Amino acid sequence: LIDGGMSPQDFTVRECAAVIRSALGQLPDKAEEMAQFAAFVEQYGIPLDFKGGITKIPRTEIFAHNDFDYHAFVSSRHSVRRFKDKIISREVIREIVRDALYCPSICNRQPFKVYFSENPDTVKRIIKSGVEPFVAPNVYDALIVTCDRALLTPAEMNDQEYLNGGIFLGALVLSIHAHGLGSCLFQFLQVNARQERIRREFGISQSEVISAFVGIGEPEDEVLCACAQRRPAEEVAVCLN
Repeated sequence: LIDGGMSPQDFTVRECAAVIRSALGQLPDKAEEMAQFAAFVEQYGIPLDFKGGITKIPRTEIFAHNDFDYHAFVSSRHSVRRFKDKIISREVIREIVRDALYCPSICNRQPFKVYFSENPDTVKRIIKSGVEPFVAPNVYDALIVTCDRALLTPAEMNDQEYLNGGIFLGALVLSIHAHGLGSCLFQFLQVNARQERIRREFGISQSEVISAFVGIGEPEDEVLCACAQRRPAEEVAVCLN
């Protein structure tokens, strides 16, 4: 990673160093390799402050916080397209993203980015770029969500940028809901010219695929929501007996 130009301070480098340190510490007769690793870390100034590898977690700890009505929570979320005219603060956005990042991702690569702004003019540009006004005329804040191909090796590609982007979007909208805000996903058409224009306008790297725009905000006191019936679970969960 460092030979490829990545900074020793980069998250991915530090995470890899943590995994290597954990592996060498658990394998027998690796004193020489551990010394080489320590010298490498010192040479490049890689912080060893990340956790990595494996750890034993009691089952009771894993399920310590599942004593709530998840069905009531998830079924109470609705796509909202009418918000109060306000911009969500960076502190709240980062709390939402922090929680959404606990979703699974391929090899824990976490190849996601969420672009937002507190500047009203920039927010208007974001909305104009990805939120069609005839669909959501009362959206006053929006996020750009991307998935970075640079964090996936060629062998892992196979549309993983779209798969992982979709997983993250699902976690993100539930996190928004948990923080008492409304959201609506605006799926982004994969038109190369449009992607390039938006990348240039907002400084998004060439390796990032734009997954979606997400309208976000504080809903009005009463909103019109689509009444969408969910399919019966027995039609979706197919038993192969």
